[in-house]
Amino acid sequence: PAPVMLWGNLVAIEHRLEDGAFVTTIYGHLDTNRLVKAGDIVTAGQPIGTIGREHPQINGGYRPHLHFGIREGRMAERGRVVLPLSFPGGTTQLRIAKLNEDELELEPAQPLPPNLSDFRLPIGDVTYEFRRTAGGYVVPSRLLWSLPTTPDFPLIGYDTSTDGWLDPVKFLRRHKADRDPAPYRLP
Repeated sequence: PAPVMLWGNLVAIEHRLEDGAFVTTIYGHLDTNRLVKAGDIVTAGQPIGTIGREHPQINGGYRPHLHFGIREGRMAERGRVVLPLSFPGGTTQLRIAKLNEDELELEPAQPLPPNLSDFRLPIGDVTYEFRRTAGGYVVPSRLLWSLPTTPDFPLIGYDTSTDGWLDPVKFLRRHKADRDPAPYRLP
């Protein structure tokens, strides 16, 4: 079975650095009323949420705390393979074509037979409805958090590997965030 991530309520923010490279910051164990939603443009100093309360599904039953990580690359971008699709007579890979707040548009690497229809895919405790479109499928965007991690962007929490993760202190110092932090404003 795929490992379960116990990060509670999670916000991931993609950042484009001055050199054009991307990093993703991850904030775990936030309260349920996050102050941003998927697709929002976040600016320096903007509050994104508050630390969650002591609760089994928010903080694993521990006292309120924050898990913060910096990961090289982007979590979800056009072209990323989400999952393989097998059908009578063939297989293909479904890739991200478009991502928005509620839905993820997936396009096949090869054309699909016209007789393929909608389908349901159970992952863990959730069953996702894949609705057929002319170009592929549409599925709720929260599917990304239910899938096993991929080799190109492993989002790990409690694992022995730190591949792709950056030392936050060194990263923030290198980008002068320790000397010139963004001003904090209360929501």
